[in-house]
Amino acid sequence: MKRMKNPTILILDDDGIELTNYFMALRERGYLAIGAQTESDAWGILETNPINMILCDVHLSRDLTKCEGLTFLAEAKKRFPHVALMAMSSDTTIDLADRAKAAGAWTFMSKPESIEEEFFVQIRHGLDVGLMLVKDLEGKASQSRSLKGHPEGIVLTKELRQKIKLSVDNPDAVVIIEGETGTGKEEIVKQIHRQMKSHHEMPLVAVNCAHLKGELVKSTLFGHKKGAFTGAVEASIGAIGRANGGILFLDEFHRLPHDSQEMLLRLLQDGTYYRVGDDKELKSFFRLFIAMPGNIDECALEGTIIPDLRYRLYGIDIRIPPLRERLDQMSDFIDLYFAKLDRPFVLTDSERIALIKKCSEFYWQGNVRQLFGVLNMLVINASAQDGHIKASDLVTQRSMLEPGAKNLKEEKDELITLIQDFNASPGQYEEFHNKFEKMLFTRLIQKFPTIKKLCEALGLPRSTFDSKRRILGMKDD
Repeated sequence: MKRMKNPTILILDDDGIELTNYFMALRERGYLAIGAQTESDAWGILETNPINMILCDVHLSRDLTKCEGLTFLAEAKKRFPHVALMAMSSDTTIDLADRAKAAGAWTFMSKPESIEEEFFVQIRHGLDVGLMLVKDLEGKASQSRSLKGHPEGIVLTKELRQKIKLSVDNPDAVVIIEGETGTGKEEIVKQIHRQMKSHHEMPLVAVNCAHLKGELVKSTLFGHKKGAFTGAVEASIGAIGRANGGILFLDEFHRLPHDSQEMLLRLLQDGTYYRVGDDKELKSFFRLFIAMPGNIDECALEGTIIPDLRYRLYGIDIRIPPLRERLDQMSDFIDLYFAKLDRPFVLTDSERIALIKKCSEFYWQGNVRQLFGVLNMLVINASAQDGHIKASDLVTQRSMLEPGAKNLKEEKDELITLIQDFNASPGQYEEFHNKFEKMLFTRLIQKFPTIKKLCEALGLPRSTFDSKRRILGMKDD
């Protein structure tokens, strides 16, 4: 398990000499140490500093019958559940150790007479225990948030759930999925497969047609006979043969060459096909799922799908909206990501809210796949520091913005130039006002998923908004 880099340790001890000794020893070993002699000072430090561990003396006064440190630890556990708690005392009785752990201490150590290597071993152990418990706490909290209302393990809209149920209830229907790259088309296919009866006995064979080139297209789909072409050292039944009795999922279907589409059409009509280099007629019966980024009828009109095959492909149409149309579900996507994360992290409620808000500002050309990739980089960067996820550390990439849109820095530079060039000459105010308003409207259109929601937020009738855009020379949607 990877340890935190330069963790910060708060030492609470009423004995100033011992406090100084611990402080200096930890600093020399590269830890960031902060000392406090009173509980009030300790609370102030916790409220204003990112603390990873508290090393607390059980007795915070000369009255050894009192255990003020245990009361402090119990309260710290409630207020700062992700901070590792370690109790220490010169009294090492089993009873006191048990009481310390019951109060909230994750580990207990005896106060050393002199600070030797064993002291640092105990500190490292306490931090390791803290990392594991933080991971467990965050995992449970995030899992609870993410799976509430999403028992399938993916984020679905009401319409998508209805389409999945319809696909399950009609096991012979072709399923046509429309969705941009990164929206989770294959996840929808897997959901339908999992919910079908006897799915354990039904193979699910997925092929990305965009990855197939030349002779590999027919060979991958229909299989080949041994020696059918150079490199065919063994026979292959192909994806269609493997999908017999199950589901064949063809992603990027519009990229499939026309001659392969014609072979598929014959297979769909009579259930027969031929392997490459073989004249033996074979049969395969499967349920067909296809996916593409656009509408299938538009693909047919553009000529990427042959008309005869399009006429054969009628069934259940499923459209997966792009992430920019699902910003109201951003919290679900973020919670789902962290629920599945298999590494220690700390995401406070306030940072979670800030992260949701910031991620909702972008266009996300790569959709959910890109969102998860950006979050992954955020976690990697956090793990190299103290493990705390901070929304402010999220780096904006151009592909997160609308294609052709200016980034925030470019907008600020343009606005500064606009203000600097303004000299209040006749007619310039109106020009300045229109440019500024156009920049504002452009930014707002990028931020809101629909014009309707934008108008509601601005308190403007749609007709007024459209009229204003025409005056500013902006294109209508």
